[in-house]
Amino acid sequence: MDTNKIWEWTTEEFLTVSASSSPTPGGGSVSAYVGALAASMTCMVANLTVGKEKYKEVEPEVKEILAEAETVLGLLKTGLSQDIAEFSNFMDVLKLPKGT
Repeated sequence: MDTNKIWEWTTEEFLTVSASSSPTPGGGSVSAYVGALAASMTCMVANLTVGKEKYKEVEPEVKEILAEAETVLGLLKTGLSQDIAEFSNFMDVLKLPKGT
């Protein structure tokens, strides 16, 4: 699997590679993935709430929460990809001769 295209993987592919002997995705990446799922659920609830008469009184706060959750979601997605790239670089360094 091409870890550069991790956001194109199915959930099954992500789980399979995570459970394999492959060093990536590792703990940081999986944590970011789970965090991104949590942020997406926050976005979903906020999107279901905004515009409903029943919640009109709290709509300004919900819109703020939605904006923050969208920001967090983006950061976690970026972080996941960066974690894989940086860990891959680290593994490449470990392969260098000791005197390098």
